[in-house]
Order: sequence, then structure tokens, then C-alpha cells
Amino acid sequence: MSNAFDDYLRRVRLMAAPVTIAIIGLIVAGLIGSLVAPTILSNRLSFRLDGLATHPWAALSYPFDSGGNVLTPVFAGMWLWWFGASVERDLGSARFAAFWVLVTALSAGAVGLGWIVGSTRGVLLGPWLPIASVTVAWGTRYPEVPVGLMFVVSLAGKWVALLAGVLVLFGYGGGAPIVGVFAVLPLVGCYYFAADKIGFLPFRRAAGPRASWKAHERRDSGYFADVRKREKERDERERLRKLFESSLDDDQSEGGARG
Repeated sequence: MSNAFDDYLRRVRLMAAPVTIAIIGLIVAGLIGSLVAPTILSNRLSFRLDGLATHPWAALSYPFDSGGNVLTPVFAGMWLWWFGASVERDLGSARFAAFWVLVTALSAGAVGLGWIVGSTRGVLLGPWLPIASVTVAWGTRYPEVPVGLMFVVSLAGKWVALLAGVLVLFGYGGGAPIVGVFAVLPLVGCYYFAADKIGFLPFRRAAGPRASWKAHERRDSGYFADVRKREKERDERERLRKLFESSLDDDQSEGGARG
């Protein structure tokens, strides 16, 4: 147990991404709050047009309403653990926090406009829209870095970013396609931002050394490789431990037989 906790703390230090960890914590806290005090939080975190007058903060709080789905914090946390931390290290924590707030608000505004134009209404909750923005930013910065999805298929970063856009388009436009089109617009902005195609708003870290894209890619590729290496070493240690225990059992069995 102690080794597992030490390994977790070591990974947290390696991440150097306090804002990402805080966002994951808020997503988990939102789920716990919705389960413990559903009447208090009901309709207070999710974004809807008819609730803006009474709950204006919902344009920023909807990512922390999981709708009672316990799997949302698990998968969202894993996704942010990998991709959010990487983008935060690129931007710096302060700029990443501003980026998260901005894409969260823009996504809520875009979906709201889609509802108005499409003459429909809905409820926006869950962290997937801002996470899609983070994914597009990461895939734009690291287009050739391979990502294993669900241990089934490996895709390059650029295809992961494209997949995020497709999922948003069809996921949020299922009932009204125009809503999906509006929901994708912030992702287009994220692409231009991450590709450094917005002259007055560079993606690069505002302070400190300005590493090149390739340097960032090498660093984060090294981070992922280091994590995978430690996991393989842990698996190998576990295999050797079981082999050693098995050999002890065999020796005891032979000793008992001779006795």
C-alpha cells in the first residue's frame, strides 16, 4: 500500500500540473456532492438557458456536474491526467487555468446559441466539452505522438484531436445537428490557438524559456515512456515475486514428500 501511494505521489510531482489535479478533484467533488446532497445541487451546476437568470455561474460550473454518473470522473480524470497535464506544462499553470475557464464558457455559449438557432432546448453538463478542447490543443501540439485508446487501437495525436471533434459534432448534435456544429466552433478556435496561428495570442508559455514544439514533444514523449517503463518494471517485479513464491511452494511440497 505504501509503495503504491509513493508511486502515486511521484507521478503527481512528475506531472507538475496542479490546475489539472484541481480540476479532477472538482469533478470528483461534484459527483460526491450530487450523491450526498442531490436536492441542494440539483439544477445548480448544469447549464440551461432558462436557468441563466438564477444560476449564471452554470456557464462555468457545468463540467463539475456528472449527472450522478460515477464513470464520468473515472474516464474524465484519466483523460485529463494524461492530456490536461501535458497542455498545462506547455502553457504554464496560470495560462492553463485561464484556457480552461475560457473554453468552458465559450462551449456553453456556443451550445446555447445552437439551442436558440435550432429552436430547441437542452441541459449541458459534464466535463467533455472543455476536455475536447484540451484534447484538440494537445493533438495539435503533438500530432505524431501515438496514443493507445482503450488498449485496442493506437492513434497519432492529430487523429485523436480529429476524433474529439467528430464525437462533439455528433454527440451534441444528435437531436439537432445545428447544435453539434455550434459546439465544434470552440474546438476550431483551440486548433488555431495551439497551432500558434493567432498572432495576438501565442500559445507559448508567457514566461521562462520558449522551447520549440519538438522540444516539448520530446519531453512529453519521454514522460509517457518513463511511465510505461515503470509500469513494465512493476509488472516484472510482480512476475518474479510470484515465480519465487511458486518455487518456495514446490520446495516445501518436495520436502514434505521426502519426509
